[in-house]
Amino acid sequence: MEHRDIRAAQPPEAGTQGFRWAVDGDSPSITAAIRVGEAVRAAVFRRAERHGLMPLPDWFHRSGGPRHSHAVWLSEDADQDGRIDHVALFCENGLPPGLMPVLSGGIDVWLGAHGRFRLAPVWLGRRDGSAWFGPARAWESVTPYVAPRWRKARKSGRERAAERPERQISDELARRGLSGLLEIYAGAGVRCGDGFIPAAQFRRDLSMHRPPADATPLALRLLFDRPVWGPLTLGFGAHFGLGLLAPADRLLDTGLWG
Repeated sequence: MEHRDIRAAQPPEAGTQGFRWAVDGDSPSITAAIRVGEAVRAAVFRRAERHGLMPLPDWFHRSGGPRHSHAVWLSEDADQDGRIDHVALFCENGLPPGLMPVLSGGIDVWLGAHGRFRLAPVWLGRRDGSAWFGPARAWESVTPYVAPRWRKARKSGRERAAERPERQISDELARRGLSGLLEIYAGAGVRCGDGFIPAAQFRRDLSMHRPPADATPLALRLLFDRPVWGPLTLGFGAHFGLGLLAPADRLLDTGLWG
């Protein structure tokens, strides 16, 4: 009974919501962001188990509702060189206080062919008006959006209007209570420095899950009628850093958008 109560407990009044590490070692490509997010989560959970903290409360790592107020694991390319130099954990509900010693210690992460690195803590705190947090009216992709539902009927192969990517995006934002979406632009390349990385080059599968086979990775730009708060992650793999958007300060004028 005690075990069940711990898992079902409501989140406390949110204290620390975010934790950020610097990557020390083989810096993975930003195209491997989803795999990095998954691997970092697994490494943190292994350390939590060794500290006797498992199971972690459901409000921290399970959905529990449409607003996605549980943990997301995000990869960052702060210097825009195409390599992941920071990883962040954010949970709107707040981070379990007992988890802080685990997060504060150096964490080793092994990604097989993508290399090995160590995470060194550099920041903890609450959501503020910086980085991915916004608030902002315009947001653009840091990693590609991948639709979580099949666009085409499996038997006939016909496209279903209700499952087009723009409808899936609008539906997901509405479920999260993010109203006022004015425009959706979709392109084939994610901005990186002075250039673009083709969205199709990003890893899109998790170790135990794959996206729909007819899902095309898209670089998005969303415009709202009012500023909204981030971090904003949408679509398949959003808990692990796929579909991550960042505040955009100007309209894109390349031919990739439209």
